[in-house]
Amino acid sequence: MLKKIFAFFAVAFLGLTACASPSIPSIAPSPHVDKQGKRRQIEAIRADCMKQKGFKYISNVPPPRAISEKQRKITSGDYAAMKEYRSKYGFGVFAKYVYRTDPEVSGVDVPGGDPNNSTLMSLPPAQLKAYNAADDLCYGQAIKSVLRKTVSSQKDFFDQLNKVSEQRSTRELDGDPELVELAGKFGTCLKGKGYQVTQLRPTSIAGRGGQTFMQEESELGRKEFKDPEPGMHYMPNLTSDQARPYLNREIKAALDDLECGKDFYAVYQPKASTIGQETFREFGMDDWL
Repeated sequence: MLKKIFAFFAVAFLGLTACASPSIPSIAPSPHVDKQGKRRQIEAIRADCMKQKGFKYISNVPPPRAISEKQRKITSGDYAAMKEYRSKYGFGVFAKYVYRTDPEVSGVDVPGGDPNNSTLMSLPPAQLKAYNAADDLCYGQAIKSVLRKTVSSQKDFFDQLNKVSEQRSTRELDGDPELVELAGKFGTCLKGKGYQVTQLRPTSIAGRGGQTFMQEESELGRKEFKDPEPGMHYMPNLTSDQARPYLNREIKAALDDLECGKDFYAVYQPKASTIGQETFREFGMDDWL
């Protein structure tokens, strides 16, 4: 598999749900809504464009994410559900290497990866560069056609999504008087337990714990690449045994974080989930909801 992912995930999942697992914003499902319609349109245009440029590209439309009742409770800030999750998975970062086939934490061996990865991994450097350049152009054309947004690449797409999410979060969450007060108490508690807290803004303290471990994960992954690209998150090759010590530390930190932030998350999570819904819908990612 490709071992790098766009840095978007750190913001979208940690910033909006305060958990590195794919705990998607909770909405009531509707059998009459085609959540993957836009995704299919984008991928069809992208594949046709790549074919015209002489490259093989398989439309990548994974099944819609199944959201469990437990995940809905987590995104609502339910303390018991969050504690159960964190007691096993921590923030959801290193758990995917330990529980490799567990879809609850998007384990690294869970089926359903990008069908184009094998093609990418087989290309020599020069052809890979040409392929990526063509794909950036085709992806931009597809997004323009379906979403009426101008992007230069898939990374640019997620960068723009991040920016919109951050702007809404700053305005609606960091400016919320109740959350500001609760974040202050949250930070004081964490400092008392010996954790470094550099920002007390609600969005910063919500993502602080998970982002710390994602940075550690990416640093391990970057060491495996000769020329790691800036702005990318890299996943290392870790066995379950190698990942377990990292996960044990992560679980302790995640539980301490939850105990200090219990009252904060009860207010923060529902509001952050609403912002997540708005942003994902705007960017055609209805099937992530």
